[in-house]
Amino acid sequence: MDGSAESSSLADALFKLLEELCTLQHGRTVLSPQELMHAMNDYIPDFNLTSQQDAEEALSHLLSSLREELSDSYVPGCSSFADVTALPDYRVLGLKKSRQSERERWRQFFIGPFNGILCSSLTCQSCSFQISLDFQLFQTLHLLPVANSDGNIVGRCSVVDCLERFLVAEQLENYCCFRCWHIAAIKYASKMCEDQIVIEKLKLCHELDSCNCKNMSCLREMPCPNRFWRTFKQYSVAHSPQILCIHLQRASVNAFGEIVKLQGHISFPLVLDMAPFTKTQVGTKTRGEGGKQICPAKQQSAQQHFPLPNASNLQHVKDMPNGIVRKPETLSSYAKDGGESGEEEKHIYSLVSVVEHFGRVGSGHYIVYRRVAPSISRDNHTGSSQEQWYCISDSQVDVVSEKEVLDAEASLLFYEKVYAL
Repeated sequence: MDGSAESSSLADALFKLLEELCTLQHGRTVLSPQELMHAMNDYIPDFNLTSQQDAEEALSHLLSSLREELSDSYVPGCSSFADVTALPDYRVLGLKKSRQSERERWRQFFIGPFNGILCSSLTCQSCSFQISLDFQLFQTLHLLPVANSDGNIVGRCSVVDCLERFLVAEQLENYCCFRCWHIAAIKYASKMCEDQIVIEKLKLCHELDSCNCKNMSCLREMPCPNRFWRTFKQYSVAHSPQILCIHLQRASVNAFGEIVKLQGHISFPLVLDMAPFTKTQVGTKTRGEGGKQICPAKQQSAQQHFPLPNASNLQHVKDMPNGIVRKPETLSSYAKDGGESGEEEKHIYSLVSVVEHFGRVGSGHYIVYRRVAPSISRDNHTGSSQEQWYCISDSQVDVVSEKEVLDAEASLLFYEKVYAL
């Protein structure tokens, strides 16, 4: 590689390769990703292009390296101290040592095209109280298919089945709902000690899990029935990404502790509706109930302790041209409102690419199915007016049918969000 290639940034190298891949060639052309791999070497030194690589791991390395490069090039915004007076409802506070730097916050809450937001909710079945909400970024959904004792994927397994399995509620053992405990404590105190001061303190307690109400002398003997332990944890998609990457985890460990590949077909649709798996649609469901709703995720009590920002404070969240969430502390607001517009977020996706692996764990061969959208130039009206699927296997490129694509034993699926139907 020459010196210019060595100084090429990862983003530039990736853009150049993608531009070459998207350019229509009239003859056979060989494209090399070596410049891109060389740029990745600054971030992932152990990533060797000449050795066997896992496709999902390579994608993860690429996205994380891009994220690191973008954060390294971040320049904090500078403004006059006098501008602070023009900001409504703001206070000037001294910088705390434990506070993250502006660059660290930018890196943590950068929303790129592959980035979605997962919501982890903790809900009590007894009182339907939403105990907690936790939001985290993701760039790939890792789904584990259902396999039988022979290490094969069960028949008629689909991506929707895998999504339901991933997002189903899991019961937490020996977890006491503090809201249920406070309700029971009020009843217990009213019956056993009749101390109005204690009862009023319990009624006015808003700290719940961090309070010291259990240390009250009249409540130390109060039993904690098992019904307080019916608490469920569940994931849902709070913000769907522009590009949804689904990794079907075919690597598994057998009874002998060996890593094997799960064989079998997992069906996937050309159009995927993620609305049933979003935070506003998902109820608390358990595997044992076969998808039956156990309790609705009511938020009337949770709003008092875990307020979710709405359109009235949406001005604190700005989806900037480069994808930055301006105020990272309002990530939950971004997840709830779907960005800057405040309009209802769309969750319809169209399949654009499929990656299939042949061979065993640690070795084998990858092929890619890619959908090409119709394109008719202004000067040339002979372009295709229909979408076409291609199969790419190293230097071999063939036109394939939708049926061939849907019959693939996919490892990676790429869906693009549809904004207009």
